[in-house]
Parts: sequence; structure tokens; C-alpha cells
Amino acid sequence: MEEGQENFLQLRDDYIKRSLANFEDIAALLHSMQEEPDGEPVLQQLRGLFHEISTSARTYGFPQATVLSLQAEYDCDALLRQKSPASPADIDKWTLLLHALQVEFSKGPKTKSDKELRKVFEILIVDDDQQSSGLLTELLQKLEMIVKTAQTKDEAMRILQEGMVDGVITDILLQDGVGYELVEYIRGLPEGDKPVILIASILSGFLDKVEAIRSGADGYFEKPVDWEALLERLNLLLERKKTEQVRILSVEDDPSQALYIDTVLSLAGYQVRVVDEPKDFEENLTAFRPDLVLIDYHFPRFSGLEVARYLRQDDRFVFMPVLLMTEGELETPHDHRRIAGDAYLRKPVAPGMLLTTVAAHVERARFLRSHLNRDGLTRLLTHTAFIEQANAMIAKKRRKPEIPCAFVMIDLDHFKNINNQYGHPTGDRVLVSLSAFLRRRIRQSDIKARYGGEEFAIIIDDIREEEALRLISRLLEEFSNIEHHAADSSAFHISFSAGIAMLDARTMDFELWKDTAKEALQRAKAAGRRSVLTA
Repeated sequence: MEEGQENFLQLRDDYIKRSLANFEDIAALLHSMQEEPDGEPVLQQLRGLFHEISTSARTYGFPQATVLSLQAEYDCDALLRQKSPASPADIDKWTLLLHALQVEFSKGPKTKSDKELRKVFEILIVDDDQQSSGLLTELLQKLEMIVKTAQTKDEAMRILQEGMVDGVITDILLQDGVGYELVEYIRGLPEGDKPVILIASILSGFLDKVEAIRSGADGYFEKPVDWEALLERLNLLLERKKTEQVRILSVEDDPSQALYIDTVLSLAGYQVRVVDEPKDFEENLTAFRPDLVLIDYHFPRFSGLEVARYLRQDDRFVFMPVLLMTEGELETPHDHRRIAGDAYLRKPVAPGMLLTTVAAHVERARFLRSHLNRDGLTRLLTHTAFIEQANAMIAKKRRKPEIPCAFVMIDLDHFKNINNQYGHPTGDRVLVSLSAFLRRRIRQSDIKARYGGEEFAIIIDDIREEEALRLISRLLEEFSNIEHHAADSSAFHISFSAGIAMLDARTMDFELWKDTAKEALQRAKAAGRRSVLTA
């Protein structure tokens, strides 16, 4: 055992012994308070004992004890501020809390391994080359990933029917088909858009990579595979798919209250940052990018009311939930609504109430944001959301300009004639059909949007110009062969035109990149439509 671990275990044992002694002292104080409840020194002493338990309980493996002792500590603080004696109900409550603490400590400390603390990914390998499959299995297991293997497409499909995995690594040449078909099958399943799919094959042709992208794969690697590069790409894409931890900004100048909020929310999995100085609020708001702000109604030098008004005047924060915490009633029952606060919580707030309120408002805000960022008809990104992501891509490419990136602008050919001849509902179905087609055929890591009307925009990363031209030309051929039906059951086909512009991050901003793609699109339309041209 390492010296550091020995020291930690010794400190933990010392803490447990002190806490057990504190339990006896707390029991004695509660007994004395039943006979003389209005003694402020006794209340101060009781608060101190609970505080000593709360400060290190989480560190030494007693997270629930932290919440329990903080609740008792906070109750004591409230009575001391109000200069009120403890009531029989308070004493009964603390007696129950003490019993709960004793039960927690009797269970012993909770410890979590690294594997328990992080998401364990499940990966399916589809390859009949046992040497290659075995090597990859060993590498993935070293990363503590769960590995499933299949040698055929049918075997892989049976495994996937039992439950979706986090990632798939497949060869192209399988005994009973090709890997592209398996990728298309996965993308068509419920939740089929979620797994990361990589193709590793001896086929090294330019068209093979284009076909991989068209089928919906997230990456293509030639055999013999650079395993380090494949695992790096797999990890990157898996990490992107993790649900981002919800960030809570707590604006609170009372140290005990700040610790209480931090502990309760952190134990529930939230990332919490505490601001205790008004001058630090705006800086943390910008840098931390919280999903929710929890603020004291009567914070020094500015109030929760003023913060809510400030946030509602800034488009960046207009949907950010603001929860106000107060020790009394607001000026009027509807004051929090008048100033656009989402809700208020009366102190002391129980852990369950705090967690329930935070979770409900975070979920509602995320729901609203997701609907604002998605086109209501096609569920692709909106014009505004696309521009935001495109600018983020440009910033990324300025740091790594060596990786090529393409902007594709698509316009449905003679779409107005479809609306005029078959009606707008049929036209809408065509738009939905194209959007669903693009989701199936373009990697989920790429950026897809309904740019406006019958125009669609796509940003495809890590693709050369000739690969992008071949890919979009293949998509044009395939989409043009899809048979659409009007309300009267008459069938028709529709094609599109497209322009492609490669990004030069050193000289291009979004407007120039977009205009370059649009100019190529206009030339494609002028050349007779149903064509794809590069800038």
C-alpha cells in the first residue's frame, strides 16, 4: 500500500472516531435542550458539532452524512440569526437526523472505483479477421470498455436487437454482406443515430471512404490500422456523446448556505460554482456558462430581482432559469413572475425540494432551447443555430487548418412547381424526406440545417474537395431516384442542385465561406440544375 493511501486511511479512521464521539455529545446536548431549550451557547455548541461532521463526511466516504449534518447545521444557523429558542419539533427533527447519521456511519464508508465513477462504453466489433478483432478487443478492454464481437452482418444485427451499443467498429467485407449495409441498418433503428460507427478495412480507395460517409459512418481507417489514431478518434466521438454535466451558478454570500447548496447539488451530479462577491458575478456568468442561476433574493449590493432583469435583457441568457432564495415572503405573491424569475425557494429549503426544483427548470430550459435550435418541420438545425455552429467550426479550423472542411449548399430543383402542382402539404413532405435522407446519409457529427425555404446547408469535416464532390453527387443520384407521392397518389421525382466550398480558415469568415458555396450553387442551377459544382 502506498504511503499516501495509508495516510488517507489513517485520517479517515480518525475522522470516524471523532464523529462517533460527536454523536454522543450531540445526543447529550439534545437531551439537555429538552429541559432548557432557550440556551444560545448550547445551540452554538450543537451547530459546531454538526459542522465538524459535515466538513469532511464526503471526503471520507459518507456523502449522505454531509447532507444530513448540513441540514441540521443550517437549522441551527436560522435559529441563531432569529435569536429564537429551539422548539420541541426542532429537537425531534435533530434527534431523527442524529439517528440517520448513526445509521450512515454503521454502513461504513462508500468508495468508488474509477470504473464506477465514469461511463463504461459498450463497443461492438464486426470483423471475421480473428487476429485483428482480438487485438482490438484487447486494446478496448485495456480502456475498460465492454466489448462484443460478431463475425457476420446477421450476427451483429442480432446483437443490436438485444440493445443498442455506444460504438461499432466494422469491416467492409463481411461473409454475408458489406459493412455499409450494416451501417445503414443501424442508422435506421430507433436510437440508431446515437452510436459512434467507424469502418476499418483493407479497401483503401477514394470511393470506399466516400461510400463510408454516405452510409452514415463517423470515420474510415485503412488496414493495417493505426490503432492509436482509431482509439483517439473513438474516444473523442464517445466523449462528445456524453450528456454534458449540468452547470449551476450559486450566488450566495452566506458560507454555510453556499456549502449546503454546493454539497446537495454536487452529490446529485451537478457541477456547481459559488460566487460570493457581486463583482465576480458577470465574469463567472460568461466563463462558466451555467444552465441555471440560483441566487439569494437579498444579495448584498444587488438583489436577485435585479439579476433576473439583467439576464432577461440579454439574448444569451433569456431562457436561463433563475431561482430566487429568500428567508421570507416576496413583496407580492407574483413578484418573482413580474421580474421574470422562474421560481423562488424559501429558506431553509430541504434537499429534496432543492433538487426537484432545479431539475424541473433545467429540463424545461433545455427543452425550449432544443426546439428553438431545430426547424419545426425538418428537425434539422435552424438558420441561426447553423451559423453559430459554423462559426465554431471556423474557430476550430484556425487552430487546426490542416484538416479540410467543406460547406455544401443544396437547393431543391423547381420546388415551387411541386407546391403549385401538388399543394404545400406535399411540398412539406418532400422537405421532410430530404432532411431524413440527409440525416441517414451524412455523418451525425457533421452539421446539417434547413437554411431557409427549400435550401439546406451542410458542413462536412475532414473531407477533401474531390471526396465531397463525389459524396454529394452520389447523394444527388440516390435522392433523385426516390419516388414521392402526392395526396392524389400520383408519383413524382425531384432532384437538387448543390455548390461546394472548401474552407480557408486563414482568409474566410462565415459570410465569405457561405457566399462561395452559394456562388457554386448558382452556377450549378444555371448549368441546367440537377448537378453539383465546386467553387
